[in-house]
Amino acid sequence: MKPVFGQVERTDQRFFRLKIKQSLRADFLWHYHDVYELNLVVSSHGTRFVGDHIAQYQDGDLVLMGPRLPHTWYSDPLLPGSSGVHHSISIQFTDSFLGAHLFKQNEWSHIGRLLARAARGMRFTDSPDRSVPAAILELNECAGPQQLIKFLTILDNLGRSTNYELLSSKQFNPILDEQVKTRIDKVCRYLSENYTRPLALPEIASIANLSVSAFCRFFKMTMGKTLVGYVNELRVGLACQLLVETEASISEIAFESGFNNLSNFNRRFLEIKQVSPSLYRRQFFVS
Repeated sequence: MKPVFGQVERTDQRFFRLKIKQSLRADFLWHYHDVYELNLVVSSHGTRFVGDHIAQYQDGDLVLMGPRLPHTWYSDPLLPGSSGVHHSISIQFTDSFLGAHLFKQNEWSHIGRLLARAARGMRFTDSPDRSVPAAILELNECAGPQQLIKFLTILDNLGRSTNYELLSSKQFNPILDEQVKTRIDKVCRYLSENYTRPLALPEIASIANLSVSAFCRFFKMTMGKTLVGYVNELRVGLACQLLVETEASISEIAFESGFNNLSNFNRRFLEIKQVSPSLYRRQFFVS
């Protein structure tokens, strides 16, 4: 997928940049930048895209991403619990904000390894220790040395954490050619807003102003997966949310997620999640 390059403002007085976003929704904006980004979703529900990873997110979502890794958060008004308000805090920084060699030294090497892992994107999963999200929320209330110390403490805690999952696959290799930006953005925005209804390949190809065969090659090259695979991941992601946040039957969820028959839904769900929809629901409530 072709993302937008986001230039990050830097000043000599800032070790990192703190961005607070509060808006009616998070629009689909597939982008990347040349710095690391730690993103905390304070309140919002929707779909998270990081590299070739697609999954649902909710309040408390905490993700660290490396430079030039395309990503976006899209708040989906179809999801239960979506208030339409997206509140997030992101911290953008380089790996040399305290010098080029600090994180190579023994005492700081765990942070260096953390940043290396961030090349694929890292989602930090729930744990008893909620100090990191709390510290991120407090960053805006600090200044000077206190703010820097708190940020270093955040990196220290994340570097020592084992409660994370890597998001994008090892094989993902983004194509960052500006010439395809407008075309792929139009397609992905359209898919994000229409994936729950029947979609025809010629319809999607026309959005990109390509023939069907040319579009299939274009999409696979830029996304690293087929159009059908991409749409199925969007639909299964919505189904996961509905399974845990509603009491709807699996059949109802299948059709609400955009699948036209139950057997196809069950096959695709098992293929993507490695468990059946019913087992996924049971495992969630047991845990």
